[in-house]
Amino acid sequence: MVKKDFVIVIEKSEKYGYVVTCPELPDLLTEGNTLQEARDKAKTEIKHILQLRKANEESLIPINAPLVEILEIELPSYVCLASSISNEKGGK
Repeated sequence: MVKKDFVIVIEKSEKYGYVVTCPELPDLLTEGNTLQEARDKAKTEIKHILQLRKANEESLIPINAPLVEILEIELPSYVCLASSISNEKGGK
């Protein structure tokens, strides 16, 4: 077996619990009542999508798959103020 990392996007939904998409696999759209269920369903769906692509002799990962990065930028301190206040209230 070979391991590959896939970036998934999990969004909270009032109707469906958690909705999962994957930038590399636009075919992926699944949901779960809990975060863990959503992750588990995403894993299953990713494997299924790749099996279908292989059976249809399609590219497993699209050549034009989006590049996903985390971009760190410096912001004025007032932007982080709300985050600091909630950490102070909940933590120490």
